[in-house]
Amino acid sequence: ELTIDGGIFPFAMYKKYYMAVGGFDVMYKSPFICDWDFFLKLDLIGLGFTRSHNAHLYHFGSTATKNGKEGDRFKASENPAAQVFMYKWGIPPQLFENHSHNPKNGLVIKGIKFE
Repeated sequence: ELTIDGGIFPFAMYKKYYMAVGGFDVMYKSPFICDWDFFLKLDLIGLGFTRSHNAHLYHFGSTATKNGKEGDRFKASENPAAQVFMYKWGIPPQLFENHSHNPKNGLVIKGIKFE
């Protein structure tokens, strides 16, 4: 069964799309906020995500970041990274009612129309 509410880890994609948006932005010191930025950039080039429950991929992010040795440092980096995100995009890093990183509300913020 495929659902259109993809856009979460783990994911697989062609390298050309990863490179087209510049990959993950190293400006963010938080491993969490850069995800939101990455998915918004993919959305802006028109790349949609579809989730398949038939694919088996592994992602050990929580083990390495939230609960690992550096967990406290990563958690402390979230607020400054969220402020950078807000400055860059003009919207807060959150999952909106449409289960997307993009509010898709038609507003133009910082020259970007979120649709």
